Amino acid sequence: MKIRNASWLLLLVISFFACSSNSQNELVGKWEIEGILIDPVGGATEYTNSNSGKIIEFREDGTFVSNGFTCGPFDGKGKKHEGVYDLEKKSFFTNNCKVKTQNTSFELKDGKLLIHFDCIEQCIEKYVRKE
Repeated sequence: MKIRNASWLLLLVISFFACSSNSQNELVGKWEIEGILIDPVGGATEYTNSNSGKIIEFREDGTFVSNGFTCGPFDGKGKKHEGVYDLEKKSFFTNNCKVKTQNTSFELKDGKLLIHFDCIEQCIEKYVRKE
């Protein structure tokens, strides 16, 4: 009887660790632009609304695709952009950019995706989950 109880306990512990180590990638999915914040002075907190329909899709394999410009904070759809992202560094790199030293970072905050571009001033695009 003790062996049987120990076996169940061992199975329960293994199941717990198997589930807890399987982290979810919250970034995966489609995100649609909601607003843009460009602040040359450094004090602005209000985003300008956007209805451009620009969408970024982050894939499970560490790649992304967008129907618009992802090299900087420019609202609008246009040429398809693709690239890779790094969850640990919270950054991504777009293959289509002319500037090869692009430093673009992201964060998930209050259910929104914020993309910070490498600008002299504060440049942020805010996205909402589309699906």
